[in-house]
Amino acid sequence: MKGFWGWIVGVALVAGGAYYFLFAGGSAEGVQIVFKGPEKISYGAPFELTVGVGNSSAAVWKSASLSLTLPAGFIFIGGASGGSFITKQIGDVGIGSFTEIPFTVMAVAEAPKGEMNAVDGYGAVGKGEEPTPVAENPVAFVAELSYVQGGSSAIFQKAEEWLPPIITSGFEVTITAPEKAASGEEAEISITYANKTGEDLDGLVVKASYPRSFIFTSASAEADVGDGTWNIGGLKRGSADSILIKGRFTEVGTAQFGVSVARANGAAKYPIAAAGTSVEVTAAPLALVMDVNDQPDYVARTGDTLAYTLSYTMDGLTPAKSGITITADLFSPFFDMATVVPADGGIVGRGKDGIPRISWHVAKPSSEGGSVGFTVKVKSDYGIRRLGDRNFVLKVHGEVVSGATVGSLDYETKLMGRTDVTASGYFRDAASGIVNKGVMPPRVGNLTEYTVHWKLVNYATDVRGVTVRAKLPQGVTFTDKAKSNVDTKPTYDAGTREVVWKLDRISATTGLIGTAPEAVFQLSSVPTVDMKGKNAPLLGSTDLSATDDFTGVVIHSSAPEVTTALPDDATAVGQGIVQ
Repeated sequence: MKGFWGWIVGVALVAGGAYYFLFAGGSAEGVQIVFKGPEKISYGAPFELTVGVGNSSAAVWKSASLSLTLPAGFIFIGGASGGSFITKQIGDVGIGSFTEIPFTVMAVAEAPKGEMNAVDGYGAVGKGEEPTPVAENPVAFVAELSYVQGGSSAIFQKAEEWLPPIITSGFEVTITAPEKAASGEEAEISITYANKTGEDLDGLVVKASYPRSFIFTSASAEADVGDGTWNIGGLKRGSADSILIKGRFTEVGTAQFGVSVARANGAAKYPIAAAGTSVEVTAAPLALVMDVNDQPDYVARTGDTLAYTLSYTMDGLTPAKSGITITADLFSPFFDMATVVPADGGIVGRGKDGIPRISWHVAKPSSEGGSVGFTVKVKSDYGIRRLGDRNFVLKVHGEVVSGATVGSLDYETKLMGRTDVTASGYFRDAASGIVNKGVMPPRVGNLTEYTVHWKLVNYATDVRGVTVRAKLPQGVTFTDKAKSNVDTKPTYDAGTREVVWKLDRISATTGLIGTAPEAVFQLSSVPTVDMKGKNAPLLGSTDLSATDDFTGVVIHSSAPEVTTALPDDATAVGQGIVQ
């Protein structure tokens, strides 16, 4: 009998395995998946891909759904905007029926590799990059049907693939420039774009990327973002347009230009065309160099006096009979123009758009070149009013002109930031949450507790590696009660007798706009006989150091020592003399 039941169980297992293989495994009998797509695809032009599903089986399909996975370089347009996978519910599919499910898809160009400029969610051509070609035969679209067959609980699945036709560059963009140009001379860069997709396109954005040595001066169309991004909107099929850009080169070498065109899809933008070109920049016959305080990379501070030197050279140039003219335009509002002192016969006036200008005329310039200069002070106040007031630069545009020959230079000096620290002492400080015990006024041999507040204010740049420290005088002890409104709090270093507070980073404008980082710690003091009749010292001078992220310079600041005079504690002022 036992053998009989074993045989029955074996048959059942085999039957169950066969059922899973035929049904749960996804029998494809009676299933048709048919793709219907365009014969031609262009970048940036949406197209409709229809997936037909036919039921020629002998059963009704229940809860049918169709998923479509896109290969790289394609995105969905519409409800699933920007994605590469979507599932649509079909429901019940009757015997002999055929259902068509439409999908709207768009091909997008692959962003070039290398240095990228992210603009509004899409990658523009990097400086010096040619556009990366897109594979002519991308991997297939994959449609997968899933359903439950009537009379069964098993889920059936079937997948089919579709290889799209070769993608064409229906939208064309070119960028042209002179093969060679002299440093300091004006050059013209032309961007031309044409819609050859066969349909009207909208949401178009053109972005140009310039080499660092190119100084933009103007464009035939006003840019919407900076000097190189144009929201051109719609472009009808068969239409073309162009943008002419003018500027000067400041360095000798190969200057790389790039342009990309993107199309908006919801909040994102996807590149549909790109191009690049280069210009060989040669040495100018008339050149200008500049430095500040005899240093090419000087970092300025508020209140500084800056001594600018503008030196010109002539490479085989015969100067005009009228001589040469040198100008320096001061673009930064941080220049205190009331303090300008021109040297070498310079005259202070105004240039284009009222920009402050210093001018020199050299009637008989030396063939070996020469120099002129001026001094100016930096304002002492950053004038910060909003979160974006940070990373300031002092810019001077210099030009030397002899007839039709021009040498120019844009010279920038970074303005370093500042982080201030204050140290305040209190006896009565319930608001801090730390209760101080002891007598006030302090007495020789008696213990009194105090709290010290460190508060930080950061100005024009982000800083990192912030360390605040101060040494404890003899007779003063750190009680281990410390807190702050940031992630770290002060600690005590017994080896150096210092209270130390470290912070990883502080953003620009913190403390001016928003809450200032603040730490509170408690000290106990037992005055000695030699302190009688005096204010007892509680904490040595506080020193702060931090690295300026913008300039790389180490910032230092300090606060004076804290004593029992406690000028910040209104309840204890005048009571700090040791009794």
